[in-house]
Amino acid sequence: LALTLFAMGLGGAMIWIPSPRVAAMALPESRRGLGVGLVGSGIGIGIMASGWLATAMANRYGIDGWRAVYRIEAAFGLVVLVGGLLVFRSGETTTGASILKSSADHIARVSLELGGKSAAIVFADANVHKAALDAPMSVFGNAGQDCCARSRILVERPVYDEFLETFEAAVRAIKVGDPLSPDTEMGPLISTGQRATSLDYIGIGSSEGARLVSGGEIPDGDGFYLTPAVMADVDNSMRLAREEIFGPVASILPFDTEEEAITISNDSDYGLSGSLWTGSATRAIRVAKSLRTGTLSVNTNKSVRFEAPFGGYKKSGLGRELGMGAMDAYTEVKNVFFSEED
Repeated sequence: LALTLFAMGLGGAMIWIPSPRVAAMALPESRRGLGVGLVGSGIGIGIMASGWLATAMANRYGIDGWRAVYRIEAAFGLVVLVGGLLVFRSGETTTGASILKSSADHIARVSLELGGKSAAIVFADANVHKAALDAPMSVFGNAGQDCCARSRILVERPVYDEFLETFEAAVRAIKVGDPLSPDTEMGPLISTGQRATSLDYIGIGSSEGARLVSGGEIPDGDGFYLTPAVMADVDNSMRLAREEIFGPVASILPFDTEEEAITISNDSDYGLSGSLWTGSATRAIRVAKSLRTGTLSVNTNKSVRFEAPFGGYKKSGLGRELGMGAMDAYTEVKNVFFSEED
């Protein structure tokens, strides 16, 4: 919705092509757009399941090609630009790389919000109890299917055991169940394949030497449910710590010094989000400057704000959503010079 508002607010239009696995989420947004008269006025929203339908929608509602990303062909999430100004992609990195390659033939601008393997760093001078209680939902929100998930939790060694004990107890208390139930805190994964992937990584982590503390079990009943898994004693060289799982698996890594924490956090292909937990404002500023990630929060896991820029470093993407930084993606700079002569 935020991206739509930016595009429309600057006089453009947006054609949204959701993943086939979540196509139903497009319906409420399309109704909202129709309800307030946004579609059909040259400023439009197309909510589609395939590229040819997106083109038909653009033609039906009179969206000018020069004002919109007006023809997109999509198959299994791969977007190929045929005409228009900008392609924005939010999703995993492999598809983002394919879009970037496809855009080269058209010299088209691309904004990519891609994958992540974000780190939360907990220093010994932090409020360790609060950090441990807040951390679970920064990993297991949306059943871990969140590009900003702090799935690597780095804990300074003197408070490692204390953090792990509190964190593990908080994770065990998470209520997994029907997302329509008001008591549910974590719902199912998107598919049986995604659940299988999460289980595979738990097995890979165990074979690499990590310790499964709790979770990683399939509860009774229908649905692609998986209890949130806590993997302790993880080393950053393990696949468990390096590859995006996109599932409810948390990796806990010990560290000894501030410099080591920075090195471990930066030793990743990704750089989308992260958290710092410390009682020292000086340390927070110093460490934040050293971390190669686009969005950081201090003593909280809440970092995305509508008025603040959001985006990643490295393989986590290009460009920025939200805030004034998002204006760059949707506008062109033009210089017009008037002669002073008669």
